[in-house]
Amino acid sequence: MLASVLLATACTGETATPAASPTHPAGTDRAEVLRSVRGVDTCALYGGEHSVAGRAMTVLGPTSVLGCDARIGEPGDKVDVSLGLNVGPATPAKEDSWVKHRTIDGVDVSSTSSLDAPNAPPKDQVVSWSCNFVARYPDATAIMVTVTAPPNVDACPIGDEVVRTAIRKFAGQPQRGRSDFPTTVLTGADPCAAIKRLQPAHRIDWNVPDSAVSSCTFSVDGAELTTSFDYRDPAQLAFDGPQPAVDGHRFVGDLQSGVFGVVVGDEFRVAGKALQPVVSIVDLAPEMNRIRLVAQAIADEY
Repeated sequence: MLASVLLATACTGETATPAASPTHPAGTDRAEVLRSVRGVDTCALYGGEHSVAGRAMTVLGPTSVLGCDARIGEPGDKVDVSLGLNVGPATPAKEDSWVKHRTIDGVDVSSTSSLDAPNAPPKDQVVSWSCNFVARYPDATAIMVTVTAPPNVDACPIGDEVVRTAIRKFAGQPQRGRSDFPTTVLTGADPCAAIKRLQPAHRIDWNVPDSAVSSCTFSVDGAELTTSFDYRDPAQLAFDGPQPAVDGHRFVGDLQSGVFGVVVGDEFRVAGKALQPVVSIVDLAPEMNRIRLVAQAIADEY
């Protein structure tokens, strides 16, 4: 199967009358931007639509903390949409030459097709391909739409229509609870909140530039770590290396990799998938006492 990459359609220049930006101007405090974006209901960015590009669409719900998935047509059609919302780096990474740009409602939108990637096989030799759109705002907020489909389906018009709807709906900043889908203790939560519990007993330095909507990068007494929110398959947690529980919270991970996870909520289901909210801890210079210190703060928070 051809690996999914950044999406796109062959895009020609397109300019619309710029809409009032729903986000903050460039230079706004990043922490404030992160707080604002956490409050947006990603599933509401589909606009309550039941069809797209002439095909039936079913919004399935949040299969990740940052995203909301939808199905196009019937399950057997294997046409899937993922819509995500995050705040990227202030300076975007250098783009490949095959990334195309257009302006939609005053917002810069980049797009790519996995079939346009260098050395990509012909369309008739793949079983699945992807089309991606990224709408970027001046404050580094990004709406990301990925459509995966069999080779006989043109994924790009679907993604184009979804990103247009998302841009229009994002202008209204739909708050959490607008859509009728499951929420968890991580929904709209601040990933740095638990770490604040370590103050003032420990010196905490915040790395806001490297933090995002669902992740927090910081230092504890000079050692840098990152915590992040995720929804994990409970069955997969069994392979992550069991650790002694932390105040009744399941705790998994491996000291060699420096990656651990604290289960912070009950199992729930979206689109037939079993998921469980987990806060991950990454320590690049892993030290078990420090990791358990952070895990305890997370357990206390949730």
